[in-house]
Amino acid sequence: MKVLYSSISQIRSLFLAALLLVGGAAYSQVTLATQVVEDFPNSLQVNLVASNFQNIVGMQFTVEFDPAEAEYLNFSDLNLPGFGGGNISNPLPNKITVSWISPDLVNGTTVPDATVIAKLNFTPLVADACSFLFSQFPTPTEFTDINGEAEWIVIDCAIGSLTGTLAADLNDNCQIDAGENGLPNFKVALQGDNGTYYSVTDLHGNYFFPLPANETTLLASVIPPNGYWDAPCLVNNVIDINGGGNFSLDIPITANLLCTELWVDVSTTLLRRCFDNTYTVSYCNQGTLPVIGVEVTVELDEYLDVLASSIPWSLIEGNTYTFSLGDLEVGECGIFTITANLSCDAVLGQTHCVEAVISPVETCNTSSSWDGSSLSVQGNCDGNEVQFEIRNIGSENMSAPSSYIVIEDDMIKMSEPIDPLNVDQTLNFSFPANGSTWRVEVAQAPFHPGNSQPSATVEGCDTDDDFSTGFVNMFGFDEGDPFVAIDCQQNLGSYDPNDKQGFPAGYRDEHLIAPNTPIEYKIRFQNTGTDTAFTVVVFDTLSTLLDPATLRTGAYSHPYQLDILDGHILKFTFNHILLPDSTTNEPASHGFVQFKIDQQPDVAIGSMIYNDAAIYFDFNDPVITNTTFHRIGIDFIQDVTSAREVFAPGLEVQITPHPIHGEAQMKVFGMELQESTLRLYDGFGRLVRNADAPGNEWTLERESLPAGIYWYTLQSEGRLLATGKLIFQ
Repeated sequence: MKVLYSSISQIRSLFLAALLLVGGAAYSQVTLATQVVEDFPNSLQVNLVASNFQNIVGMQFTVEFDPAEAEYLNFSDLNLPGFGGGNISNPLPNKITVSWISPDLVNGTTVPDATVIAKLNFTPLVADACSFLFSQFPTPTEFTDINGEAEWIVIDCAIGSLTGTLAADLNDNCQIDAGENGLPNFKVALQGDNGTYYSVTDLHGNYFFPLPANETTLLASVIPPNGYWDAPCLVNNVIDINGGGNFSLDIPITANLLCTELWVDVSTTLLRRCFDNTYTVSYCNQGTLPVIGVEVTVELDEYLDVLASSIPWSLIEGNTYTFSLGDLEVGECGIFTITANLSCDAVLGQTHCVEAVISPVETCNTSSSWDGSSLSVQGNCDGNEVQFEIRNIGSENMSAPSSYIVIEDDMIKMSEPIDPLNVDQTLNFSFPANGSTWRVEVAQAPFHPGNSQPSATVEGCDTDDDFSTGFVNMFGFDEGDPFVAIDCQQNLGSYDPNDKQGFPAGYRDEHLIAPNTPIEYKIRFQNTGTDTAFTVVVFDTLSTLLDPATLRTGAYSHPYQLDILDGHILKFTFNHILLPDSTTNEPASHGFVQFKIDQQPDVAIGSMIYNDAAIYFDFNDPVITNTTFHRIGIDFIQDVTSAREVFAPGLEVQITPHPIHGEAQMKVFGMELQESTLRLYDGFGRLVRNADAPGNEWTLERESLPAGIYWYTLQSEGRLLATGKLIFQ
């Protein structure tokens, strides 16, 4: 006879120590585990084992199993008062639902830890069956105590657990000593033969894994939020779990570079004209050094009138507010809110942007090949013109030309070079205020640190409020670096209170985005019931085309607990959220959570990335959101200009074949070149190829370059001859 996951009380205590709580207090916390007792091929029992079952007045849940592994027979040994045959049903071939209400609604029901409250009996069809999971359909998991505040943990069939703490090893002794605090938002990964499993450290650096039954050894590793951390002490990272058990692995990590890195995010649930709207600003110190005198500067759209904030602002300049946060220790995080009223004068569907920047910013480990320049672009509406300014805000002059493109609504109207700008030198240009949405994108110098992709967008510039809308979020923003966050939302009239959005929205109706473009998802929810919601649970199953190892959590409306199930299912649990119903307090009945994630490398052109979410309010059936989708494509923006610009009379550049699958020939006609230099830049403006050659012909080979659009410059004897773009497929 084999017993899987029998050490319930020990597992419970370990698990409770490793809860991924994002703030908030803990309340009564029920643990329910599936304990499998197998005597193959004769019998199989799934014991439902409860701990911390105190003053409970009601519960419901669903157990899912694989019909190819076991055949359900019946139930037995019901050990709760009033728990009878009518409380357990088998509505679907692979589902068993349980619901129960205590006969004592005043005091509830309490049972000793590790009580088997029921047994589910099966005929085993295979040995070592362990497919018994707690499902959220058709009946979601819910426990309620006499205060209406019960939280819960459900533990699927497994062979044990792995818990531990990840902390900064300040004295480099490969131990976690007193005063060495745990670090939040690090991912711990376990690589097995059948998959990779993830856990995210909580505010105290704790993590937890239930160990899968179909693995025998697991390789542990750490995924830090940046490249400043290493785990050299993680030498015994191969964990032999054959036979099961409860394991503990603390992970001291050390800094490989002493550098500050501040992170910020900002968002709100939705925007409605004439209503107050609350923005949440989240921040963390994810560097390896404490930071003194931290400030967050928030620039709000001109139609947003700030009414209040949860912490005082220290400076106001126009619609830009500065908030002093004091000093931040390594791993320290926090949030604050800003309440602003959206003007009734805004046009329905207009987009309103809020930008948050956290400082001071330190640039570490820069490339010696970077010229020290840094470009920014600003746009504004000035009467009859849309004006743009490109400025070199770096510490050094540009050593080479760059380029910019202009997009009107959804078409490229211009593609122009930028002559090298000295420090603080600008390039200014303007367009008519014709109601179009104008966007300018600029390429940074090669080897520029970070992930800056400067852009600026101006919407609504005309004289009669007759302007295009819906184009701002079609493209991404310059928020690739952790110290800046930009939130742009269209104001709404009618709306779906429970939905999901993906940013960038993507190009036109196909929602086209380029390969390797990160996607930021926001899940919005509202309690439209008739009573307060005590718990909200959001499930999000990630597409296989997204990489769970790159998950970055973002701004949120309420504290939550995050679990990553089966390596790709995100579970956000808002315990004790006390979300009022919309008829009692409409503004407070909303909530949201958002996160950012990368695509898997080089997703095939034409691939579709779908995503939706299931939202559970207490005991109610799930609300399934809309399905977002993005199609992967390249060179999809309609270009009404030539793909190539030449700066020498009579010069012609020819690339065949194009687009380029493996290699192509690039030939120059109209001028005899003695020595020339061909430079190739990716979409981030980074130099990826630099080739000197005599003559007028080059062989362009993709080799290891990702598919996408690239820009080239052709120079000879210090003179820029041509620029253009090419596509590798």
